[in-house]
Amino acid sequence: IFKVSQNALSSFDELFQPSLIPDQDKSEIATLLNGAVKSIGSKNKYSLLFFNSEVIGANAFALPDGTLIITDGLVNKLIDYPEAILAVLLHEIGHVEKNHTMRLIIESLGVGIIFYYIVGDIPGLTEIITGSAFNLIQNSFSREMELEADEYSLEKLEIIGIPKNAFIFAMKNLIDTDDSVSKSKIVRYLYTHPQIEERIEIAKKP
Repeated sequence: IFKVSQNALSSFDELFQPSLIPDQDKSEIATLLNGAVKSIGSKNKYSLLFFNSEVIGANAFALPDGTLIITDGLVNKLIDYPEAILAVLLHEIGHVEKNHTMRLIIESLGVGIIFYYIVGDIPGLTEIITGSAFNLIQNSFSREMELEADEYSLEKLEIIGIPKNAFIFAMKNLIDTDDSVSKSKIVRYLYTHPQIEERIEIAKKP
């Protein structure tokens, strides 16, 4: 999982530039995240990376090994409400905890993984899995997966004493996207969170 995640991350180089977020803001967000992860008792380890990207705009996503990526665009949208940033990151952690990304990779491999296992071509297997991980950015999680990750975020926010308004605020701001941002296939997964309006209404329920 680590190698797959790191290889996929290196494939994103053309999309990312160094973050311009002040170090103090980065530190505050990281501290908030680390405190939350400790409070919810996750067995997985998570690391947070900041990048600037004019291509994918305001977004965040997680790699299978627990590497969390957040863009300057998203931080700048939510910087006045840090708990909303945390809500987004907990949503992405939910995808990791529920093994959503790895499930999509396995589904995309199909019989290919069985073939490589039979012939014993381990380097080839690593290459095809890494390619599948990269191809995931062209697709979206299913509605069920998104709702599971939402539920995870809302549950963990309640545990750490943060109102669900933080999640709702974040989702509403994700709707307010920049039409000038590229909608190419390579950023469709990173940029589009389907059925956001529906997810907001579900989150509002008692």
